[in-house]
Amino acid sequence: QRLVSKLGNGSFNNRFRPAVYGVTAGSINYLERVNSISQSREEYIKSLGVAPGPPHMQGIYATPDETGLSYPDGGTPATTYTPPGWPRKVVPLEDKDPNGPPGAPIQFYEPMSNEEVEPGFAFEGSGHVEETGRYFYHSDHLGSTAYVTDFRGRVSQYVAYMPYGEALYEQHSNTRDMPYKFNGKEKDEETGLYYYGARYYDDEGIWLGVDPLWYRHPDIGAYVYCAANPVRLVDPDGQDWVEREVDGVKETYYDRKVKSQADVDKKYGKGSGVSHLVDGTKVGNGQYSVYNDHENNRDGRVVNNEGNTMSSSDIIYGNNFTIFGTTDESVNAETLHQNWMGSYTGPNNPKDYRGEDSYQYLPRNASEYASRQHDLDYGAALAEGPRDALLNTRVIGADAQLVLSSYKTAMDPRVPLKDRGRAALTGLAFHWITGFKTVKYVVTGGK
Repeated sequence: QRLVSKLGNGSFNNRFRPAVYGVTAGSINYLERVNSISQSREEYIKSLGVAPGPPHMQGIYATPDETGLSYPDGGTPATTYTPPGWPRKVVPLEDKDPNGPPGAPIQFYEPMSNEEVEPGFAFEGSGHVEETGRYFYHSDHLGSTAYVTDFRGRVSQYVAYMPYGEALYEQHSNTRDMPYKFNGKEKDEETGLYYYGARYYDDEGIWLGVDPLWYRHPDIGAYVYCAANPVRLVDPDGQDWVEREVDGVKETYYDRKVKSQADVDKKYGKGSGVSHLVDGTKVGNGQYSVYNDHENNRDGRVVNNEGNTMSSSDIIYGNNFTIFGTTDESVNAETLHQNWMGSYTGPNNPKDYRGEDSYQYLPRNASEYASRQHDLDYGAALAEGPRDALLNTRVIGADAQLVLSSYKTAMDPRVPLKDRGRAALTGLAFHWITGFKTVKYVVTGGK
């Protein structure tokens, strides 16, 4: 990470006043201006006709202290160039925008590039210009700054940490102290605390505020840092696992477009029932923990209670929970339950994270199993959409199978009443569609 831009080696020597250093300004040729003032002063003294004064104090009797009059200003000679070295060239007075701000011509042309910048007016360089103010952070697996190096790769700062972030050892090769240390967070110089966004952290291992999402993990203290496991876990700003409940089943999936509960509320609406999950949140009846992808915001992780990372492409089914995969080929749970009858019965098929149709999800409702198979049969016949559902006679067999399976589910007493009703409606709809296609098939001779 670059901290300081280009700096030059050398000094500004004001040649109008020897031993006085300073940067001149504007598009004024100060050498010519000083000469003009000196010349006008000499002419003014001659015009007074007073004694010249002692040799070492020529013109003393013509000074403002003696005459009560100030020296005349010889004016500033007209210039045809800007002193070299200005990152932006000053717009000449005659080119100034008449509709711009009043006053001196302080408008500027377009900025120069680094390659075009020259040493400033009166700058006496030491022979070369280097970018001496660049520093780079080198982080460990927790994002904590371990080394800081300069533009030549020399170590400028080294820090070793205790488990909860307290500096065990710190060494500097100069007076510069980079503030971004544990977890890459900024350490406040006055308080000695780290700022994480939602609250401040004391590197002795305790938060100075209550976890705003404490209710998601009541088994962990509201002030405890990273579930008391700071060597493996990080508590940064971005958090992307979300959870919702559908038909009594908790669904945990990765939303690549949210980083906080505020993002969730903005996307899904307040009161939507979708909750944002932080690192280490227990899901699946406490059998698993979820961790977010803070670097790329793409692939979260699921870890079981034995510490094993689960497959990122598979779906984990439990008695009353479902944990979805996070790879591009995994079904995007946001696209589920988008039809009137669920996920598969209707025109809005589930999609993976690439936007392609996905049949990875095995529905929880018995009424949708027949619909999922129906969609697979349609895909095999290269049929899709409402038009094929109503007119394509090549898939009458798939429609008829859906009707039979749906009626069978509707009459099964073991299926919940709500789901039996959905199966009955699906069967009735495709019973009519199958009848219509059968007539069309007979009338058109199989076309």
